[in-house]
Amino acid sequence: MSLNDYAVTQLTSGLQTFDDYGLSTYIDVSADLRSGEQAVLKAKVLLVDATELYIRIFYLGGRANTLLSYAYQYQQADSTLIFRYDNARHKPDLGL
Repeated sequence: MSLNDYAVTQLTSGLQTFDDYGLSTYIDVSADLRSGEQAVLKAKVLLVDATELYIRIFYLGGRANTLLSYAYQYQQADSTLIFRYDNARHKPDLGL
C-alpha cells in the first residue's frame, strides 16, 4: 500500500468513528491522488445536530511523508463559523 493510499485509509477510518457512534448523517471523502506521491484529501461530514465539518489536507508522501497544508472548518448549517483551524499563513511577518 502506498503512503497516499494509507493517508486516505486513515482519514476514512477516522471519520467512520462519527458514523459508528451515530453522530453523523452523511460522510463524503474524496481523494485526488497525484503523481509524485502527492494527495489532496477532502471530507465533508454532516452531523446529527445539523452542523458541518469540512476537512482539506494536502499530503506529500514518498520519502518526505509530510502534511503540507490542512484546514478543518466546523460550522452551522447556515455557514456560521464555529471553529476553523489551518496552517495557512494569514498575515505577513512583522519582522520583530
